[in-house]
Amino acid sequence: MDYIKSKASTALNQFLTYIRWRRNVCVILWQEAKETCASCEGQCEFIGEKLCAWIDDGTIELKKALQEVIDFADFHSTRDVYLAWMSLHLALGLSYKYREESKHVVRKILYRLLRFSRGIDIGIFLRDLIEFGGNEVQLENHASLTKSMYFLKVCAGFRLNHEQNEIGEKTFNGWINLIPKPNPAENGICYYLDLPINFHPLLIGRMETSTTYAESRVGSSALLTACQSLKPRAVLLLLRYGASPVGNPIRYILHQLGGMRILTTKTSLTVMPNPIRLVQLCLEYCLRVLPHIRLLIDEQRFTVPHMDDVYNVTSDVISYLPEDRYMSPASLKHLCRCKVRQYLLECDSLPDGIYKLEIANTLKAYLDLED
Repeated sequence: MDYIKSKASTALNQFLTYIRWRRNVCVILWQEAKETCASCEGQCEFIGEKLCAWIDDGTIELKKALQEVIDFADFHSTRDVYLAWMSLHLALGLSYKYREESKHVVRKILYRLLRFSRGIDIGIFLRDLIEFGGNEVQLENHASLTKSMYFLKVCAGFRLNHEQNEIGEKTFNGWINLIPKPNPAENGICYYLDLPINFHPLLIGRMETSTTYAESRVGSSALLTACQSLKPRAVLLLLRYGASPVGNPIRYILHQLGGMRILTTKTSLTVMPNPIRLVQLCLEYCLRVLPHIRLLIDEQRFTVPHMDDVYNVTSDVISYLPEDRYMSPASLKHLCRCKVRQYLLECDSLPDGIYKLEIANTLKAYLDLED
């Protein structure tokens, strides 16, 4: 009897799913689009234009349209990966165009994208941040970064469980693992901004035909990519919104400073002063969110196993570090900043929550890493 009930329940769910599918406005538009557009891109563009027209004249509400696109993408997720991926980007486009205020709705789309891109899609917000992330540009106010800032604010404080839906398996595996897996003590919880940046789904499909790809590569995080690109302003902006420098971002910066110091010493030349200054700025900004860092210097480097929060350096690097970050205790003011920011991040209130605190404006600026 239980078996019959189970089969009947499954059949009923499949029937209801089919009914919802047939009534989905995106399905109706897709059937129409296939008659005039051969490419997947053209079909999604057709659907997007129709949905925009209906939203504008009040035929359909934005949240309803977004849910229809999400359901459409879910149905195709196992049938046509590229169409599903394009549909989700269509949903993100609608969210930005009409400035969807619900973080929950937009995050639902971003979460689904992880199944296809195996990490953050660089086109969502990071590409523009890196391109315009020079010191001379105030990133938050740059006209070309309006879209990037919209999605960065949505991503800030976005926590997810990497053990669900095989997302952790797809984003954290690989022998070139630039992103450490979340601490087991955190029950699989990690922050979206600390996920790796990865590939276009069609590129993944081609790579997986090779026997070397599936277990071979995990991409850099957004913060590590900004450090590698020598964009201190982009580094500071990502830190303000909760990106973590622990692990490879700090390790990369210290390695670069050590290598530059050795080259300068050996050749008696001033080697690339501008890049050195940019790396120093990246380090300075990262240290603003860390209460302390643990270093193994020179011969100590070979006495302790590799750990994400312990950094192996040569004595040449020490001159770049303030003593209160690795040797003597940090100031109480700095420790309080780190603690308050961590609490606000966990409450999904960083950095906007800083400006709701009843404290002096100078302290608000300090908490927001302006000093």
